[in-house]
Amino acid sequence: MRLYDIVTTSRSVGETSARSDKIRHLAACLRGVEPDDIETAVALLSGEPRQGRIGLGPATLRAAMLLDAAPAPELTLAEVDATLGRIAQTSGAGSATDRARLIGELFTRATKDEQDFLLRAVRGELRQGAVEGLMVEAVAQATELPIVEIRRGLMVSVTFAPSQRRLLPRDSKGLPASPSGCFGR
Repeated sequence: MRLYDIVTTSRSVGETSARSDKIRHLAACLRGVEPDDIETAVALLSGEPRQGRIGLGPATLRAAMLLDAAPAPELTLAEVDATLGRIAQTSGAGSATDRARLIGELFTRATKDEQDFLLRAVRGELRQGAVEGLMVEAVAQATELPIVEIRRGLMVSVTFAPSQRRLLPRDSKGLPASPSGCFGR
């Protein structure tokens, strides 16, 4: 899935005040997410990268926003997640420079809308109204599973996003089931 799809969904969620519409937008997006991108999608739609705080200060992020943006959306969730993971793991001498370079490379591949979304997500300032309670309902709607199962998965998980991976429909070999509208294409 492309980051653009998450950005578009986030905008739709932020522009509506009706709880049911927010859930509908989130569920529709989640139905199109590939299994490997579920944790990233849920985390970003919830307003924070799955890596949490990644050690980027305001000055570094402001500088990244001044870079040229990509003319068209091309970034995938996997690329965004991998880059944010590398940034989070960067430490030691010269780590601030390395983090700035990595976020700069990511931002030059992002459109202006994607840059804005990433900036707000990384800073924990997404404020779109997709709080955890709504996301639980959206996942239930997207997977067509009873909400009680989603909540049970959440109770045994440290965080929300990883619990959703376990809830994907599986085939007899334990692999993600064929696409049926539940997070698959």
